[in-house]
Amino acid sequence: MRAGQLRHQLEFRTYTTSVDSMGAHSKTWSTTGTILWGEVRPWRPTESPDAEKLEGVTSHKIKVRYDPVLTNFDEKYRIHMVGTNRVFEITAPPVKPMERNIFFEIACKEYD
Repeated sequence: MRAGQLRHQLEFRTYTTSVDSMGAHSKTWSTTGTILWGEVRPWRPTESPDAEKLEGVTSHKIKVRYDPVLTNFDEKYRIHMVGTNRVFEITAPPVKPMERNIFFEIACKEYD
């Protein structure tokens, strides 16, 4: 993976659920402290053999270098593009192509 392709600074966030005094549940997003450079690009459903399953829920694919801190992240996380208002929800578990610890590919949907 060429460094020039990794032009987006991405912050990984997770949520905690709390209950207020009235018993209402609320989600609070907080940063994990992990900021990585990555590539964000529109996703074409024909890129995957499982395209039928993800079509309609996945709008982007994000590629970041492998980081052991992120080995257990899943749909409870979302990705914020630093310096913008763009936020991406993870729609499927991250994939390590060829099972090598070089980079992750993450299927996401841009949060409205």
